[in-house]
Amino acid sequence: MKLWSLPIDANRGKALGAPQQVTGGVASDERPSISADGRTLVFVSNRSGNIDVWRRDMATGNETAITATPGDESRPRLTRDGTKICYGASETGKLAIYVASGLKQAVPERICEDCGNPADWTPDGNKILYWRPNPIRWFTIDVATHTATEVIPRAEHENHNLEYSPDGGWFSFDMPDERTVFVTRLKAGIAGGRSEWIRVGEGAHAWWSPDSKMLYLVSARDTFQCLWGQRLAAETKQPSGEAFPVYHFHEARRVLPLNTLGWGLASDRFILPIAESRGNVWLGKFD
Repeated sequence: MKLWSLPIDANRGKALGAPQQVTGGVASDERPSISADGRTLVFVSNRSGNIDVWRRDMATGNETAITATPGDESRPRLTRDGTKICYGASETGKLAIYVASGLKQAVPERICEDCGNPADWTPDGNKILYWRPNPIRWFTIDVATHTATEVIPRAEHENHNLEYSPDGGWFSFDMPDERTVFVTRLKAGIAGGRSEWIRVGEGAHAWWSPDSKMLYLVSARDTFQCLWGQRLAAETKQPSGEAFPVYHFHEARRVLPLNTLGWGLASDRFILPIAESRGNVWLGKFD
């Protein structure tokens, strides 16, 4: 599993070329998160023997380990300006969340010792969106006060991959049991119940365009896991027109695994973890 960069006009949903490999070596690199300007990338990698958080300067290619612990870290997420990183860590059976600097080496701060898995930041960078499992419930925690608030009511089926729109007024999410992506408006930072959700279409793991007028999603509607776009009405976020293909992955050699995707969309590039499979034919001789 390596990270690849797909050049894209993110507000138009237009790929501008083929993906180019970003990370190398024999390790597995997953769950990218990139700043809005495309200059800073964070991800998890097992290149040091266990899973740590790494940061990459996209201009120079320099990579630095944010964590170097004997345990595994998970789900790093940058603020949109790239100044802060949150990530999760399993510690004695509890799910802690830490915050580190996105710009320089500094000692990470533990925000909570048993809260859940981080997913996103509020656009102002003051709160972390996270989820607790079994069953999945979604909360925010204030980085300064450590106050937690539940942000979306539980439904019959679990909500996955919540993400704030860049303007902060909406959530996107998917429901794997229904293979469907939804958006919902926020009121004082809280989402309403199912009757207020807007169905965007078939797919999973949605990303917002920088102008909040389009969603990208992964869909197997053409039998392959490909990248699709769906334009949204500016005010209501109702789907506008039909979903359209952004980039096809119609080959067995390179695929998009859903559980490793992360949040790697910037204005000019899409950072995607791509699983690349290769094989050889061997000849053996029997005595």
